[in-house]
Amino acid sequence: KCHPIFLNFGIRNSWRAQSISNKHSNNILSLLAINDVRRIRYKMEIARGDWAVIENCMWELLPYGREYDYSVRSEIMSAAVDASDGARYGINVDAVHAIVTVLMESIPIYHILYPSRRKITKKDTELIERALNVGHDLLWDACRYVRKPDVTECIMRFIHFILKFSHINNLIKIKKETLVTLDDCEKICDEEKNTPMFPKIFSEGKQIIRKYRELALEPIE
Repeated sequence: KCHPIFLNFGIRNSWRAQSISNKHSNNILSLLAINDVRRIRYKMEIARGDWAVIENCMWELLPYGREYDYSVRSEIMSAAVDASDGARYGINVDAVHAIVTVLMESIPIYHILYPSRRKITKKDTELIERALNVGHDLLWDACRYVRKPDVTECIMRFIHFILKFSHINNLIKIKKETLVTLDDCEKICDEEKNTPMFPKIFSEGKQIIRKYRELALEPIE
């Protein structure tokens, strides 16, 4: 008959072995996912400026942002940078929608109704800042070059989501950087264009930016 001390020791070792095995399996799955994300990212690099291909590639990335951990989500941020590269050359609203949707699924923001009940970690803020950088670049190109209201509004819905989260959770750095970018983009909307493709000023874009900024900064109930 086994003594209880040795029985407990055996159970603890069994749990420890199972924990190590699960961690090893998760690491393998993450590595496989990273390889998949990189494969899709390289496809987008080749297709730079082909917005139909970019859109389809971003939708392929959606489950990876939703299901995997920080290491995989970090790779998705790099892929989103490549996807948005060249946005000034005519990105359309479908491609923008795909990019910002994948970004929203890949950042640890679960609601914007009240302050987060879970601790916001350094890795959380890193992912949010990287996603926001993509949004900033998209908005800049939308206001200066693309000048289409539907594209601008799609980007601003995403930026509003992060600005609201930073506002209610007192993430001062993210909030400050976002507001500076919005101010700069408003000024860009007032720049006159000398080509027939664009309106002289982008008044619609300025109105969209102001609308979503005001919504994000509404008082917390």
